Amino acid sequence: MAVEHTRIEILDPDEDSDDIEMLDEPDEERLDGGRGPSNLLPARASRPRVVASLLALALCVTGVGACLTTAYHRHQTDVRIANVLSLQGTKAESAIPGLSALDSETVWHAQPSERVLIPVVNKSPEPVTLLDGILVESGLTRPATLAPTGGATLRPGQTGQLAGNVTADCADDAPTPGGPVGQTSSAAASAESSVTVTLTANSSDDTLLVRARTSGGAIGLQNLQPDVGHQSLQQRICGRQEGNVIGPLSMTTTGDPKTRVISVSLSTTSIADIPLNYTAAASYSADPEAGGIVIAPNPLPTLAPAGTVKPAGGVRVAFSIPVTSCPATPPPSTNNILVYLMFANRGNLVGMETEAIQFDSALADVCG
Repeated sequence: MAVEHTRIEILDPDEDSDDIEMLDEPDEERLDGGRGPSNLLPARASRPRVVASLLALALCVTGVGACLTTAYHRHQTDVRIANVLSLQGTKAESAIPGLSALDSETVWHAQPSERVLIPVVNKSPEPVTLLDGILVESGLTRPATLAPTGGATLRPGQTGQLAGNVTADCADDAPTPGGPVGQTSSAAASAESSVTVTLTANSSDDTLLVRARTSGGAIGLQNLQPDVGHQSLQQRICGRQEGNVIGPLSMTTTGDPKTRVISVSLSTTSIADIPLNYTAAASYSADPEAGGIVIAPNPLPTLAPAGTVKPAGGVRVAFSIPVTSCPATPPPSTNNILVYLMFANRGNLVGMETEAIQFDSALADVCG
């Protein structure tokens, strides 16, 4: 039986090398993976390149954060500035448009009401809108409510006005229209001391509370001191009435040579709209005993020198001056008999009249 042998073929590795897959070469395509060159992983980045990328990212994040922080602070600053309220009064005194009309009044008002205009300056960095104000001032019967007049919105540096009606209490520490002249006798001094004479200045307690809205929408309050360095509203209003609480004054002087008595009388009518207390007194402008004249040290009242007068009521006071010795020569014509008539309410002086009578003419009627 013949034995069959299998033929063995030896391949030359140098031949057909293009048909042999080199699995250990990374740049060749793997036949069994089914992936193309586009699916290969990228080359690993170097360490310096990673560090540079991280630094660039950090700088970018920092820049964005700085921009956001700056924008936030700018916004907060804008909000803060927009809500700043800074108002200030002016050096000008408050205006009282109807003040001159008091000159023609035939009635003395104890509590006259007048419209006032108070200037206010916007010192804020942004526009503000005036809303209203409350004025509290000595000499006024009550706090006054004010409202803006004209344009309520004020630009920075612009002046606006608050307007309203105030009521002055002219029967409460009202300005004195003037004191006695010449020498005042003890009787006149006693009468004057029975009333309170007060010249009030603008008080530090006077305040104007202003309410305003800022451009940021906030509503704030600010205290101002109006009319600093000027007379108070009460002084200006009540002073305009000049303390004339009575009508025309009638005065008579007679000398009786038989009794050697000089008689002086005054009569008038109250034009005040409230009841008033009155006090009368008389004195001399010079020493009455000079030149050999001998008379009473003070004129003597013959009618009640004090009392109460109602509105439109009459007042009459009288004094007598006994002369016990006539002079050899007439006294100087500058020597006078002074008669004071004072009106008060609640102890506060609201009006005074002072009349002078020439002593030489009165003495001539007595001594001839």
